[in-house]
Amino acid sequence: MSGVSDFNWRWHRFLVKCGFATTPRTNELMYQTLFEWCCERNGIEKRFHPLRSAANHSLLYLLGRILEENAVKRVIELGAGQTTLLLDALAPKVGAQALTLESDAFWGGEVQARVRHEVRTSPLVERDVRGYRALGFDLSSLTADDKFDLVVVDGPLGRDQRSRWACLELLERHLADEFIVVFDDAERPGEMETVAEARALLRGRVERLHEVQVVALKRQVAFASNAFQRVAWY
Repeated sequence: MSGVSDFNWRWHRFLVKCGFATTPRTNELMYQTLFEWCCERNGIEKRFHPLRSAANHSLLYLLGRILEENAVKRVIELGAGQTTLLLDALAPKVGAQALTLESDAFWGGEVQARVRHEVRTSPLVERDVRGYRALGFDLSSLTADDKFDLVVVDGPLGRDQRSRWACLELLERHLADEFIVVFDDAERPGEMETVAEARALLRGRVERLHEVQVVALKRQVAFASNAFQRVAWY
């Protein structure tokens, strides 16, 4: 265990033991510790920068744990960044294939130079999705046979209303029968609207939908079908 991880973990446990309510900032330290343990277990170089609008430690923890503990086979990520580096490092170790869609060709090229799986430039196009006009990634490069059991929604840039709404089209057309869907930035009003619609959509696909929320400096929501219901305990 690294010195930083040990300090973060002890500090978090001390606050809980003393009866203090944890805060988003102390939760972030806890998830940083858990993510660093994931890196150490899997021999992953700690080349991550969870700052500003990038993926924070709770998202990295959640995605790392999902990949470690669940037999996912195909992953699609909307938006390139810190989680792309994690997918590159961890997905091959667990036998999963990853695909990242990124709308900005320059940024996609920057990330592609650092990872082995495909970072596909996918321009944003506006289309009708579940009764609303939405701007989202062009999915025309995907075929009807492209089904993903892990979907990570972390792009494109957020909006005040129905943010990243076009991802619902991906869930309707390209989600495997057994699945995990992860939404980042779920604390923002626009994302909340999309998460609520996704919840209704996914409930229509399965007998029982499992859900978990992870809260630190940002909030993530994950939905899972029955085969991956352990995710609800993360």
